[in-house]
Amino acid sequence: MAEKTKVYALAVGITDYPSSPLSGCVDDADRMIRLLKNDPALDVAELTLFNDQATKTALVGAFRNHLGRAQAGEAAFFYFSGHGAREKASTAAWKDETDETLECLACHGAGGPPSLLADKELRYILHEVAFGAPGKAKAAPPHILAVFDCCHSGDNTRAIAFEEKEPRIKQKRFTGVFPQRSWKDFIFSDKWEEADFAGQPIAALLPEGPHVQLAACLASEPALEVNDEGLFTKNLLKVLEDTNGNLSYASLHNIVSNYIRHQFKQNPQLYVQGGDPGLTYSGFLCKPPETAGLAQGRAQYSQSDGWLLNLGAMHGISEKSEMDILLDGGATVSPTVEKLTINTTFLDLDRDSRALLDKKKIYPCRVAAFSSYPISVLIKGEKEGGELLRNLKTALAAHQSRIHLTEQEADAGYLLHVRPDQLAITPPFEPDCPLVHPTKVTGDGAPAIKTVVEQLAHIAKWEYVKELHNENVRLFRGRPPLRVDVQYKIQDGWKPYPYAEKGTVIDGLEWVEARKTYRSYIKVVLTNESDRDLYYSFFYLTINFESSGAMMEKQVELIRAGETVTIFSHKGGELRFYLEPQALHYNLPESRAWFKVFISTREDINTSLLTLKALPPPVAAERARSFNLEALDDTLDYAHDWTTMLVPLRFKNPEYNRDKEEPIQ
Repeated sequence: MAEKTKVYALAVGITDYPSSPLSGCVDDADRMIRLLKNDPALDVAELTLFNDQATKTALVGAFRNHLGRAQAGEAAFFYFSGHGAREKASTAAWKDETDETLECLACHGAGGPPSLLADKELRYILHEVAFGAPGKAKAAPPHILAVFDCCHSGDNTRAIAFEEKEPRIKQKRFTGVFPQRSWKDFIFSDKWEEADFAGQPIAALLPEGPHVQLAACLASEPALEVNDEGLFTKNLLKVLEDTNGNLSYASLHNIVSNYIRHQFKQNPQLYVQGGDPGLTYSGFLCKPPETAGLAQGRAQYSQSDGWLLNLGAMHGISEKSEMDILLDGGATVSPTVEKLTINTTFLDLDRDSRALLDKKKIYPCRVAAFSSYPISVLIKGEKEGGELLRNLKTALAAHQSRIHLTEQEADAGYLLHVRPDQLAITPPFEPDCPLVHPTKVTGDGAPAIKTVVEQLAHIAKWEYVKELHNENVRLFRGRPPLRVDVQYKIQDGWKPYPYAEKGTVIDGLEWVEARKTYRSYIKVVLTNESDRDLYYSFFYLTINFESSGAMMEKQVELIRAGETVTIFSHKGGELRFYLEPQALHYNLPESRAWFKVFISTREDINTSLLTLKALPPPVAAERARSFNLEALDDTLDYAHDWTTMLVPLRFKNPEYNRDKEEPIQ
């Protein structure tokens, strides 16, 4: 029997707000705890705070004394159901809050107005849960999951008098803005003064603890109670029960979102804060995630819109995509695309197919997602391959929509070398310059084949992210709505980088002895040159086939018409790029990186499925990441549209020797 994961769970439910009571929050929190305790894979130590138990003091104490007990290899789970609120922010301390408010959890006020736990305070105590309190440092952080069923939860942290869509609908937020508090009321006021935050990025004083966050809605939306149940919690529990919790956070978020957003104006959010963006694909509370959910979609039934696929145009689905819904016992039904949106596909099924499907179930759906820009691969060393080669080609055939085998090296984007002792992926005409750490062949070669096929599929998806664009763009034809300005640091200041000009490189990289490589500083500024407010998500891509939105504090940000914003401003705005070890080891003339900007007229940009961890670099190194992300001390009326921009970066290798002729082994 597999060892259970120890989970320290804290569930908070508050219905008893004197001025605006709610109905289902305590029941929602209780159901969440019962689901965890009934899971045979989890060993749950629970603590609940309901109504008048859930004061701010009690909540902070529960974080420190209960969730803080979780160690590496264990999990800490926090659930909050109640009102969200906003309070006026100090413009001196919190200058990045463009709306001049802080998002808060409304704790019980013990007979008075609610006591507010601001998002900055939550950030502070989550860091303690991750790394330990001062003097009690942890060797490594536990797995942390925070779930918020309240309004303003999209900015981390339920409100009333709402136009009813069906009986008993309430919003879980206070509609006004609470006054600015005294600085001494912040839980970290004994450590920092207000002036300390005025001259530094927030991450320098309040670094984030690595955690996954599931939020009921976007910051601008209400989180709803429908018939005395939290809409988000109800659907979250349903998906976890239907799947036994064996799915990734990315899949969980997409499925829950599809149940909600086509009936109500509420878009659940998924964030990975302060840690590896690859946590997006980790399993719920350390459970093993499904493997099919990453390569396949999920089909589910919506009462308002029928059968839906949790993938859309951004994920490579087109109106001509072929797909099969997988039924129990191995049978399939084959829907067609009725309508396509950026994140969701509406499915068309004939009557016989619909009769085979249970509307209460979620089905795997086999579809060639992320295959709009397949890679071409030439296999080299066929004479030495034999049975290994035959098995390799059979395995690659399962990915033929993403990986095309070619016969000519000039037509290939990648070479796969089949050698007696290893499989290696290289660029064309560069057999001695692997792109990924070569895979050792042992036994019948099956483990090596599995690894290298997974690597090629990963590379194909990375190429998809890099090349992704909207072929049916309408509003943004001609000129992109955002201008992207890149600068790099030189001795005398900052120099513009004209990335659109052919042949330009970023030079003058400085040697960093501690890292045994070279470094450059980058600034990226976005300007909205359109006449409308837009939403954007910002990704970086590296030569180690990493794709990540970790430079942003939130997955999606608003940029108003005419506004200028600096990427990474929450950590000082200066990006540090380190030359990868392979550039020095293989005497490469340059290294490369890319920025990808996703732009939309709507806030519901879902890039969670486009996140990719870096592959093992060809040269062993303690640090494989190119960018250091630590702080320095759907209609035809053109009302909605989306597009992308790709910004290429080239970094000159200061040690490149054009005349070096020594062969590389």
